[in-house]
Parts: sequence; C-alpha cells; structure tokens
Amino acid sequence: MRLINKLLLTAIVPLLISSAFATSRLSSLVRAKELELVRARGLSEAAVHERVQMNLRRSREAARVLSAPSETATAILQADADFLYRWAAAFLGSDLDTILFTDLEGTVLARGHDEFFFGDSYAGHPAFMALASGLPYYEGVVNARGSHFLAYGLPVYLYGDKRVGYVVTGKNLSGAFLSGMALETGVELFFPLSEAPGEGWISGPIMDPSLGSAATLALRFPPSPLETELRAAMNGAIAISLVLLIVLPLALVSVLIYSLKPYDRLTSALAAYARRDMPLSALQERCATLAAASDPEISQMAGALAEMSKTIAATLELLESRQAELERLSRNDPLTLLANRRALDEILARECDRAGRYSSSLSLIMADIDHFKGVNDDYGHQEGDRILKSVADTIGSRLRSIDSCGRWGGEEFLIICPHTDAEAARGLAESIRGAIEAGIRAGPDGRVLTISLGVAQFAPGMKPADLLQQADQAMYRAKSEGRNRVARILG
Repeated sequence: MRLINKLLLTAIVPLLISSAFATSRLSSLVRAKELELVRARGLSEAAVHERVQMNLRRSREAARVLSAPSETATAILQADADFLYRWAAAFLGSDLDTILFTDLEGTVLARGHDEFFFGDSYAGHPAFMALASGLPYYEGVVNARGSHFLAYGLPVYLYGDKRVGYVVTGKNLSGAFLSGMALETGVELFFPLSEAPGEGWISGPIMDPSLGSAATLALRFPPSPLETELRAAMNGAIAISLVLLIVLPLALVSVLIYSLKPYDRLTSALAAYARRDMPLSALQERCATLAAASDPEISQMAGALAEMSKTIAATLELLESRQAELERLSRNDPLTLLANRRALDEILARECDRAGRYSSSLSLIMADIDHFKGVNDDYGHQEGDRILKSVADTIGSRLRSIDSCGRWGGEEFLIICPHTDAEAARGLAESIRGAIEAGIRAGPDGRVLTISLGVAQFAPGMKPADLLQQADQAMYRAKSEGRNRVARILG
C-alpha cells in the first residue's frame, strides 16, 4: 500500500469531523462580516464623496467669481500679471491653496499662490486640453509639478462670448487634506491609490470619468466586533485541530517510522543544502543514490530532485551572468545610455554630502532641448530619438572624467560638476550650447537645434532638492528669456 493511502486512512476521519464543525461556524461569521463591511463601505464612500464634491463646489464658486469681471478678461489679454496675481491671491485660504490664470495657449500668466512664478506652459496638460477642446469646465484630480490637486477649471470670456483664457482653482491633495476628507468616517483615505497598503483596502471612484478624471481613493476599515468574534472562532477551530493532532501522531508513528526513513534522508539533505551546509554537487549525489532505492515512490522523487538540482545549477550560472547586466540596465537610460534619474539622484546626494563636508565647490547644470515637441511632431519619434542620442553624445564629449551626466526625463538632461564653481559651470554650459547649435540638425530640412541651460551652485546647508530647484528655475529663466541661452539664478 502506498504511503499516501496509509496516511489518509489514519487521519481522514477526525480531520473531516473537525473541519466540518469549524467550517460551519466560520462561514456564518464570514457572511455576517461581509454584510457589515458592505454597509460600512457604502456609508464611508458616500461621506467622502460628498466632502470631495463640497470642496469642488467651493472651487467652482471661486472660479466663477474670479472669471466674471471684465477686468479679468482685459488683464489676460494684456498679460497683466500683477493684477491677476492680486485678484487670485485675494481668494486663497483654507478652502483654496492653488489659483492660476492662463491664456488660450496654456501659458501661465499669474499664480495667486506664487507671485514670481509664471510663464510656464500647460498646453499639453490633460486638464488644459479638455478645456481647450470646448468643454464648458473641467473638474477632477490633476497632476502638476509632481503634486496632485483637486481642481476646477473655467474659461474666461470677454463680453460674455469670446474666450480669452482660463482660470483654475484647486486644493492640494496633501495628507492633512485627505485626513480632513475622511474625518469621523471611521476610515483612512489615500490618494493616489498606489500609496495605500495592499492588504485590507478597497477603492472606489469619486470623480466623473466623462470630465477626464480617473481618480480613485483607498479606504481602510478598522476591526469590527464581528472580526473579533471571527478570530475567536478561528482560534477555537485551531485548538480543536491541535487536540486532534496530538492523537493522530500516536496512530501514525508506527507507520511513519518505517516508511519515512528514506524520506528523512532526502529531506535532511535538502535541509542541509538550504542551510548551505551541503554543496549542490553533494545534493545531486545523495539524490542519485536514493533514486536507486527499492521503494518506487522515493526512487521517483529522488530521481526528479536529481534532475531538478542539475537544472538549478545551470540556472544559477545563468542568473549570475545576468545579474551584472541587470544592475547596469537599472542605472542607465536605455536610449542615450546615460545615467537614469535613479542613478543621478544617488550621485547628486553623494556629491552634495561631499561638498558640504569638505567645503568644496559643486555646480549643477539643467538642460532642456528647445521646441523638442515640434521635432517629434514634424519628423516623427525616430528622429526625436536620434536627436536625444546626438545631444547626449555632444554633452558627454565635453565633460571631464569626474563629471556626471544623465537623462533627467523627456528632453531634459542633468550635469553634475564636482569641484566646479558657477562661473566655470556657466562656461561649460555655454560650450555645450554652442556645440549643439552648430553641430546638430533635425529632419531633412536641416532645422537648427538649440538648447536652454540653467546653472546652479551648491551653497553650505543646501539639500539636493534645493540645488535641483535652483537649476530648474535657472533653466526656466533661460526658456522665458528667449531660449538658446544659459541662465543662472543667484542665491
């Protein structure tokens, strides 16, 4: 008789009895718990949904008031940033922390929450594209400059019928805001859903998908009394199973002692290999020996494990060869072969620490290809990829061995220059700018390609994020001053 049959005959009856009792008790509790969770889920989602809609209504009313006066339309037409900033700043408060005005092209004319930051473009942003397509308004969650906002967008009309621009009001989806939305609902709220723990969470839509929004929220329900009862029932079932397991071994010992000796030798070898007390070659020999045993079951199992160990050995060799390649790929941009953002973050953190510790100079250059979207639109993405590689090669040819360059994202490049002050970095940036303008052409018509660069210098006490922000602002200054130039923000 096979070992599996011997074990089943001895253990099946008591196990079936205990399983039937435990299953009956647990299934009734589970059904009650499911009904409880469904009700709680519906109430919590409804409460959060209403609060979100209330916040949107506040944003909607503010947007309507901001866009109504004729002075607003006139200020947009005249690009009067001072008037628009003061007008927007007057509405900021606990309900709104983000207000901006744009023209019809998507260029930001003023931000109520930042007097000195304007001139950037949202022409390609989904929210702006929805408004530009003719929608009477936009509401939902938008992503801007790495943050999420609960926003409402509205066109601004001149004389009531001519669109001259747009106003957007909103609230940053910060942790404090999300906590307020879920206050006293008995749940916790997360956005985006990827930030919520995976186990024990549910998600539900809170926005109208027809308006371009696909936002979801995650809710976690605290333990309920039913869960406590369920755990007690489960512990009771476990206790019953433990009692049965004390009796069962007494009946099984006589059968197992004789039948499991070859299995014990096999499992001992596997355990020793798992603890790395036995090399893989010794495990192969042990399995080959047991494969010649008279018991057909152990012979079949040992033979299979012997073949498996050969496969494992071959696989380990392959994994070792691939590991080095994967490590390289994880730190390099596949198109330009430069460092990727992850690698650049590590390098910049290391260099900032070194510069702060030894009081050495460190500069950062942020570069962005001018009108790169036009290259993709006019000549196709293959030509755009060729341009990116050519720019990467041109930048790399002008760097020292201690400098680091990588693709920051899209058509942006970041250059880290240790032991370099801002003036020297500016010279390097100007050299790169000139080389690209003189040496790289796009498309069959030979369109001249240019690049805008921003320079920032490390100062004691700076964090990597501060240095990146300063370089980014300098690059945007170069863009706003006409592109194809190098700019630096003193600070």
